[in-house]
Amino acid sequence: MNKTLSTVRNSDLLDVFDLWDNLFPLRLWDSGSSYPRLNVIEDDKSLVVEASVPGLTKDNVSVTYSDGLLTVSGEKQVSKDDKSAKVHVRELHKSRFVRSVAVSPDHFDVDGVSGKVENGLLTVLVPKKQNVKDNGMRKITLS
Repeated sequence: MNKTLSTVRNSDLLDVFDLWDNLFPLRLWDSGSSYPRLNVIEDDKSLVVEASVPGLTKDNVSVTYSDGLLTVSGEKQVSKDDKSAKVHVRELHKSRFVRSVAVSPDHFDVDGVSGKVENGLLTVLVPKKQNVKDNGMRKITLS
């Protein structure tokens, strides 16, 4: 595993939240928060963080960096009810999310972070620093 980045949720492990949602798709309560799916992709030039944010715009999403954490947050509003209308079913609720990814300022140019929201996908680009010293990681041949 690359020591320069880690995520709050590890996709290699059993995701208890997904298991719960699959077993009980109808929620009888709503905590008001949710977790968008993330892709964290590292290549030779950058780290790319993608988050699924359907229905949100750049005005509803925030990206911050502080103390080694790149944090993505957002809030989805729902339309106001017409006071004269009778609501029969309400499944759309106001919701918010916060997701964080650890990003080492020793290896990434955290001052050069950029991002955009397009077609329900938030894309955050964190460029790698040039001339970074070897992190000491070596592949060990097993016998």
